[in-house]
Amino acid sequence: MVKNLKNKHRLNLLGLIETKRGIVTRYDVARLWGEDGAGWEYVGSEGASVGLLLIWDESVEERQGDGALPRSAEDFKAWIQDMELVDFPLTDRMFTWFRGRSCSRIDRAMFSLEWLEEFLETRVRGGPRGLSDHCPIIVEDNKMRGGPRPFRSLDSWFTHEGFIRMVKEEWRGLGEIQFTDKLKALSIPLRRWHKANFSDMDKKITTFEEEIKKIDDLVSNGVYDGTMEARRKALKHSPMVGFRDGLVGRICQDEAVKLEMLPSAEEIREAVWDCESSKAPGCDGYNMNFIKRCWEEIGLEFTTAVIGFFQTSRLPAESNISWVALAPKFVGAREIKDLRPISMVRCVYKVISKVLVRRMR
Repeated sequence: MVKNLKNKHRLNLLGLIETKRGIVTRYDVARLWGEDGAGWEYVGSEGASVGLLLIWDESVEERQGDGALPRSAEDFKAWIQDMELVDFPLTDRMFTWFRGRSCSRIDRAMFSLEWLEEFLETRVRGGPRGLSDHCPIIVEDNKMRGGPRPFRSLDSWFTHEGFIRMVKEEWRGLGEIQFTDKLKALSIPLRRWHKANFSDMDKKITTFEEEIKKIDDLVSNGVYDGTMEARRKALKHSPMVGFRDGLVGRICQDEAVKLEMLPSAEEIREAVWDCESSKAPGCDGYNMNFIKRCWEEIGLEFTTAVIGFFQTSRLPAESNISWVALAPKFVGAREIKDLRPISMVRCVYKVISKVLVRRMR
C-alpha cells in the first residue's frame, strides 16, 4: 500500500506515524519504499509512543553539475522498482563518476530482497578509481572472509634492471623437476623479490588513490577550480571432429593426422607470441608476458612440456586446472543461459590449445 501510494504520486518524501516498530532496518525501508535509493530516520516505538518513520528519495541529490535527470534515468528507476531490486547507497562517498566539475552516482550495486534476507549486513562502498572516470563498486558482508593473496606476475617487474637476472638464477637453482612444478616453486622467490623491491609501489599507489579521493570529495561538495582536472590526470579441447561456421563436421584422416603431429620448437614459439601478453593469468599466476620476457631462460623447458603432451596425450594434473568466471550478458541476468563463461587456463594449456587452433585455421 505504501509503495503504491509513493509510485502513484511520485513522492520524494514520506512520513509514517504509528509504525509500532522499536527498530527500523534498511530491509524494512526497502520493502516500504520499493528501492534502496532512500534515506530515512525513525523514532522507535516505546510504551505509549507508537513510533515515527521519515523516508526520502536520495536520488534527488545523486547528480551534481548536469541539471535534471533525463527520461532514461526515470525509466531505469521504474525498472528497478518493477524488478523489486534494492539499490544500495554507498557508505564512503556520494558519487561514483567524475568529469570536471560534474559528478554522478552512475555505477550501482543492486540486490534482491532474498539476498538481503541471507546477507543481513551487506554494505557497498566505492573503490579507488585511479585514472578512470568511474569508481569500482565493492560489495562486502561480515560473512565474507579474506584468504591468502594469490600469486600474480606483474608486468612492472620487467622495468627493474635486475629482474631477468634474478629469474635466471632462481630458475637454474630449482634443478631438473617438472616444468609446471618449477613454475609453482618459482613463485616463492618471486614473492620475496617483489616485497624487497616493489613494496613501496603499493604504498605509492595507495597514496595516489587517497589523493584522487580527496579531489573527488571536494568536487562532490561543489568545490572545483581549473587546476583540479590537471592535478587528477597527473596522479595517474575427438580429433576427428571439427567446427566450421558454427556447424559440426567431420574432418578427413589427413587433417586428423596433422593435428596430432609433434609441433616444432618454432611452431610452439609462434603460438606463444600469438597469445595476448597481459590477459588475466590462470591459477598458476603467470601471464604470457612473463613467459615471453623470460623465454631465453625457460623457453626450452616450456617447449618440452608442450611437446610432451603431443607425445603422451596426457597433461600433468596441475596444467589441466581452469578457473571459470560467469559474467552476465545483460543487467538482470538470472539463468545460466544469461551468463557468459570466461575460462582462465594455465599458460602451458593455453599454448597447446593455440597450436591446435592455428592448425585448424
